[in-house]
Amino acid sequence: MVRSEKTIQADSVGQAVHIVQVKPEVGNRGTVLLLHGLGDHIGQFDWAVSLLCRAGYSVVGFDWPGNGSSEGIRGDMPTIRKSGELIEEVLAVTGCDVIGLLAHSTGGFIAIKLLASKFKAFERLDWVWLNAPLIYPQHRQAPLKVILAKLLAKVAPRITMSTGVKPQDCHDEEKVFPEGVHNRFSVRFGMELVSASREPEELSKAIATDAHVMMVQGDRDLVCPPAYLFRFFNSLTVREKTMLYIKDAKHEPLSNSDPRSVLGVMRAWLCHQAKKRPVTSD
Repeated sequence: MVRSEKTIQADSVGQAVHIVQVKPEVGNRGTVLLLHGLGDHIGQFDWAVSLLCRAGYSVVGFDWPGNGSSEGIRGDMPTIRKSGELIEEVLAVTGCDVIGLLAHSTGGFIAIKLLASKFKAFERLDWVWLNAPLIYPQHRQAPLKVILAKLLAKVAPRITMSTGVKPQDCHDEEKVFPEGVHNRFSVRFGMELVSASREPEELSKAIATDAHVMMVQGDRDLVCPPAYLFRFFNSLTVREKTMLYIKDAKHEPLSNSDPRSVLGVMRAWLCHQAKKRPVTSD
């Protein structure tokens, strides 16, 4: 794999944004955009980058503002509209047209909302992989906490609060969150999620895409519980859809104790998708 990294001053968000591009050493079936979740960074998904490159895809991704190596108050992600503008800017700077999309957790919620808005950069997608996507942001948020966040958003929009997510909610092995990972959100971004939230059935019915949609979900995910995803999936009326439901997996469904068989399924699915795209020399 050939990896390159750079930081740009993104006009869309007025902050420095860290971008990563990875290409297979030989051939290219097209570019996949990787969107990580709140509190993550792009380096947390090296396993996915490796998987995609072995299937012949290039990958482009970035750390959301307020996350990883990008500027910003930790947890203060951009609004959905600004997120779309940032994606367009990153793709323009890197010269990429994306034919695949991998979005995790909060990145998945943003991806779903952009798909529903007929986001131009996603018009040519062959497939969408939603990895433990956030479907219902209000889950586990106490009413008093939401009221407090609304009040704070008016006077101190970038003050942060805890998401309540603990390391054991994500995976079994780690006792603490890895370096660069945090569990804060700004009240401004929290209110953005609440205002953009819809019932799962309403959220899914707004999506219009010809892409094959794959959803990966752990049965022990307490952060983005399976019940919401099932409601979303069952109401989804796209051309093709697939659900991979993983036993004994948490919010990082592919980082369970023995992911080899699951990764084998993902490799097979990606290879099936890749056959639809010829390999180019670039």
